[in-house]
Amino acid sequence: MNKVFKPNKAELLEVYDLEGNLIRTQQRADFYKEIKEEFKNTGKITKQVKRITLILMTSNGRIYIQKRSDEKKENPGLYDKTVGGNCRAGHTWYMTVVQECHEELGFPAVVLTDDEFRMAIKHTDLRIIGLFRRVEYIPNFISVRKS
Repeated sequence: MNKVFKPNKAELLEVYDLEGNLIRTQQRADFYKEIKEEFKNTGKITKQVKRITLILMTSNGRIYIQKRSDEKKENPGLYDKTVGGNCRAGHTWYMTVVQECHEELGFPAVVLTDDEFRMAIKHTDLRIIGLFRRVEYIPNFISVRKS
């Protein structure tokens, strides 16, 4: 297995306020513990981290979703996006897409501009590499969780 991105149990994240201003870096486990406690006590959150969500779509417009394992702590047994993950401290959105495709799907990927994508899709063997383009960016998206 290619170890371009080495999984790290102590994942360092950039923490932002809800306006997108960087507050600090923090260990992933500590951030989620803190944010869950804050929501439990106040019913709202005041901090966020950068995340990517990737939905795979076929050339004829069909999408791939997955059913989460019943053993998962968050959202067990529910349908979910194809790939998702936190942006590690210092990583761009695009680096995170490449990293998460490698970790969760086991294939290399690249994020292209619209023009690059239109050209590459005609000449690329998609059995070898995933081609992606950013379709939408939703600032301050709040994911609803079921615990």
